[in-house]
Amino acid sequence: MTRNLAVGIRSFLVLPLLVLWQGGATARADTIIGVFSNPVLSGNIANAPTVGALTFVDNTGSAAVSITNGGSTLSWGRSTAGVPANESFSSLTFSGASVTIPGGPYQVGTMTFLNGTSDLNSLIFGATLSFYSNTVNPTTFLGSDNLIITTTANQFSGTGLTQAQLNTDADYINLCGNNSNICGTSVESYEDTEGGVGLVADLFGTVDALIATEWLKDPNQPTGGVNGTIGNLPPLATVPEPSSLLLLGTAVSGFVLKRLRTNKTRSPRV
Repeated sequence: MTRNLAVGIRSFLVLPLLVLWQGGATARADTIIGVFSNPVLSGNIANAPTVGALTFVDNTGSAAVSITNGGSTLSWGRSTAGVPANESFSSLTFSGASVTIPGGPYQVGTMTFLNGTSDLNSLIFGATLSFYSNTVNPTTFLGSDNLIITTTANQFSGTGLTQAQLNTDADYINLCGNNSNICGTSVESYEDTEGGVGLVADLFGTVDALIATEWLKDPNQPTGGVNGTIGNLPPLATVPEPSSLLLLGTAVSGFVLKRLRTNKTRSPRV
């Protein structure tokens, strides 16, 4: 009887510890890291020279691009047209969030998108965005996707533009690939030279084998100008395989209809 009681007491004490150990193994706090790599140096410019047109350029020998802040900031572009230095390039900065794994979907981070006005031969058209967890193991790889940058040749200039005019000139990004369910969602940032001060977008997704599920406009946007929007524009910067040309034609048609819906006339400017 005494021996059985002792065994029972030991079991009673071990069980909570086992539960805690199992909980610690399956639920952990991590911080997400986003790293840019492999800039894409050739692709299509939208609305060049007119709305709805696509112009292919190969900037292999002329693109201005840098990856800084441990890989979390991607910058590109330069201007020889007298644009202020701080408005002559574009940048994307990914700031990871702290999450508890497993679970979700969570907000896995925020993307800050500044849209400068640059020479067309200095542009890039995308990059790889890889995600890592740095709390348990700094090298834990969660997944990667193609971040596609669609630059639109500006049709307008100056500040005080209408919402439709700002939307027409906005550059935008799409996150596409096997780990993304949101390739059809566009994160659109208004031009710095047209009053844009940058757009902050929150990325949501599952974390173990990261799957991107949603972009939402962050409620805390930069002040002092206009920001941007979350839309459904297709990624037009990529150069498709021949079998995808029909699909691209459909996407371009939708792009033109969306851009022209509230813009009947405009003054072209590349």
